[in-house]
Amino acid sequence: MPPGPVHHWRKTSGVVRDRLHDLRAAWVVRDGRYVSARWSGDAHTFAQAYRLLLQ
Repeated sequence: MPPGPVHHWRKTSGVVRDRLHDLRAAWVVRDGRYVSARWSGDAHTFAQAYRLLLQ
């Protein structure tokens, strides 16, 4: 991720996890039927993306 975007530090530091009501730290990718997250700290966002995929 380029250094300029909003929430860059949250997404790249590795010390901030996403929360149920604050997904800014998450780094989750959805490409068609593929959903990926970089670590367990992205669990809330990953679960939401996966749920949307199943619907």
